Amino acid sequence: MSINATEKPLGKVFTSDYRFVIPSFQRAYTWQTENVEQLVNDLQDACTHPETPYFLGSLILVKDGHGKYQVIDGQQRLISLSIIIAVLRDLEDDPDLIDALSGLILEPGDKLRGIKAEPRLKLRERDAGFFRMYVQEGDLEGLFDLRDNDIASHAQRNIALNTRQVFDMLATMPAKERRRFASYLVNAVTLVIVTTDDLAGAHRIFDVMNMRGVPLTASDVFKARTIAEISSAARNAYATRWDDIMDPLGDDAGTLEEFFSDLHLIVSHKAVCARLLDEFRKDVL
Repeated sequence: MSINATEKPLGKVFTSDYRFVIPSFQRAYTWQTENVEQLVNDLQDACTHPETPYFLGSLILVKDGHGKYQVIDGQQRLISLSIIIAVLRDLEDDPDLIDALSGLILEPGDKLRGIKAEPRLKLRERDAGFFRMYVQEGDLEGLFDLRDNDIASHAQRNIALNTRQVFDMLATMPAKERRRFASYLVNAVTLVIVTTDDLAGAHRIFDVMNMRGVPLTASDVFKARTIAEISSAARNAYATRWDDIMDPLGDDAGTLEEFFSDLHLIVSHKAVCARLLDEFRKDVL
């Protein structure tokens, strides 16, 4: 297993060098409004010291060939950063800056170099079209007009609510200050890109690194470990079935833990006595 790690500013992350793909076995987008609010506040504070870079943690990627990278850790930040960039683009009136911001989240394509026009970040199948239409392609007005019955998943609801939150925060900034913020975001905010060619190795790296944001629930770990073991041909179908069962339960970690504790009791005929994650792995998986 080969591992490579390099630190890059966001302007070098959202480029043709990387086409980020969220694998079907990953959890959905779970960040809440308080998470994106904290991120924007942190970035605004950091922007007051433009000479000082701001480190936003690590991405763990598995190289999938032809410039595609499966995101093993970092999807919450990548999606949230894409939302921030999309809002900055929507609030901008300078055509050159609009094009520059758009190019960070949408690959414009280059026929001479054989580069296809497509989003730089592709979400799981269930939410990819929604995210592309409303966020990446810039229909924020349409997104804000959606009603509850127009939204098909908790991830889509989080996307809509978080985009509204970011818009409300950035819209209050004077245009000059907002442009300084955008420049700082692109040039001074950095990520360490950890890449490997081995999925199991990527999971081992993930297990030993401290991650920012919403902690993984037992449900997230069970899904990742279970779906990842299924053949790639059947993986999407089983991931969809998993989401159909789990999505109605919502994002509450306590509800999900209770569900898996009950499932553990049904399958193993004994109650969880220690950590659910350990006992479920041992007795069920």
